Amino acid sequence: RGLGDVYKRQVWLDVDLQDWLQITEEFDVSGEITERVTQLDNGVEETEIFVDGVRTRLVKEDNLSPTNPPDAWDWETIVLDYDAAGELTNRLTEYDDGATRLEEYIDGVRTLVRCTDDTESSNGSNNWQVIENLFDPVTGLVTYRLYQYDDGTSLELFYEGGQLTRRLQTDGRGGDTAQNWTFIETLYQSGQITPVSYTHLTLPTKRIV
Repeated sequence: RGLGDVYKRQVWLDVDLQDWLQITEEFDVSGEITERVTQLDNGVEETEIFVDGVRTRLVKEDNLSPTNPPDAWDWETIVLDYDAAGELTNRLTEYDDGATRLEEYIDGVRTLVRCTDDTESSNGSNNWQVIENLFDPVTGLVTYRLYQYDDGTSLELFYEGGQLTRRLQTDGRGGDTAQNWTFIETLYQSGQITPVSYTHLTLPTKRIV
């Protein structure tokens, strides 16, 4: 306890009945909660951060080994951030295999999903490094998609009103592994391919089909 009757720390212990083992709460000098740590029976630990009594962050950590399924989750850490009104603004998930997934929200509407994978492909296939999706904050419809691969190539897709309008493939590799093109751009109308497609070749020529 702190000064007077203001609690600075409270701890609850559970022996058997609940799905948690221990809950610890921290308070400031005015008695407002600032942090709550919950240890669950399944090995997950949840940490909640509060500002002026409003939860601004929730961190979930999986303390079980990923080599012991089915008890272990496939994620290692989940971080959720909230604004002053309690609305979710960000969600970051870190997985046991090194991949991550970031989601951003505006007024409760998801506007971005970005997945990253830093592990190298073991079989020489086009394993991805980044997958990114952008969404309209009003309609929630996808406006842009990006795929970046381990081999240096990438694919971008552009949307209007949920319909694909443009497709851009880029080859950023050099040397013997490069294709004979730098990028291929395809335009669409109402989701259908238009008669015009543009290819920029590696050689000082260009082809219009």
